[in-house]
Amino acid sequence: MSIADGLIGELKIVDVLTFLTVQRCGTISSAARELMVTPSQVSKTISRIEVMVGSPLLARSASGVALLEEGRRLVPQFEQMLALARALSDQRSDERRVLGLAAPSYLARYFAPLIAEHVEGRIRILEKPPAQIRALMASGHFDVALGLGELPHTPAWESQIVGKIEKAWFARPEMAARLGPGPISQRALAGVPIVSPLYVTELSSLPVDDGNPIPRHLRTLGHEASTFGVALALAARTDQIVYGPLIGALPLLDAGRIVKLDVEDGTRHDLVRLTYNTDRITKPVQRTLISAIESGLTAIRY
Repeated sequence: MSIADGLIGELKIVDVLTFLTVQRCGTISSAARELMVTPSQVSKTISRIEVMVGSPLLARSASGVALLEEGRRLVPQFEQMLALARALSDQRSDERRVLGLAAPSYLARYFAPLIAEHVEGRIRILEKPPAQIRALMASGHFDVALGLGELPHTPAWESQIVGKIEKAWFARPEMAARLGPGPISQRALAGVPIVSPLYVTELSSLPVDDGNPIPRHLRTLGHEASTFGVALALAARTDQIVYGPLIGALPLLDAGRIVKLDVEDGTRHDLVRLTYNTDRITKPVQRTLISAIESGLTAIRY
């Protein structure tokens, strides 16, 4: 039995990808930049693999890392595991193409049905935060990524701006009435508990830069949530407010459970980017995806 066989069930493909990236790049910092994660996250992943294997895999020095004997033995096995994972992700359950779409949950919830209406075949939706999408881009798990920030991409990937999304403040109607008619000053909002976003990994929980116009150190911190949908649900039931993309708030706005606040300089816009693998997505499919997303953005009326 190989070393890798003994790790099946414990090891994740993202761990395999991280190890192989470190081995190829030669330094923890270079691998972290390529994977768009912190060097600390990469180091902790390598340490976790070493604990699983029961032996050091890398010799670390100021100039970089070098494979030890156990590390060299793992490389071909990990390459086989990654190749197998990619092959499995490409398997078809029928003759039609399966389109893998990665997006934050609030974007997936709104755009996935629109894309499904226009694209032939099936779609596979991966609801992931931006950091995880960046880390998984080379894994072959998806063909298209949708987000508000630019993703790093290799020559096989292209990125295109397809529109913009409004970001605003939201509160339940009772809380909005207490805040009074607008425009409300951001200084006044700083004294109200704000639901804050949280990025959760296996190793830690970290605050996220959500583009909030009120700096974090000036806010009154309220609940924390790892998705915007949960943050909105909290705001709909508590005397806390939340800032984020209008598109994610549409279901609760339509239901009257939250309202958009009139805030001084409180409305901003983020660019929506479609990033796609040009080896897998043909030009006609690219145009279809862009058309579906643009039509969805045009339909927003709040």
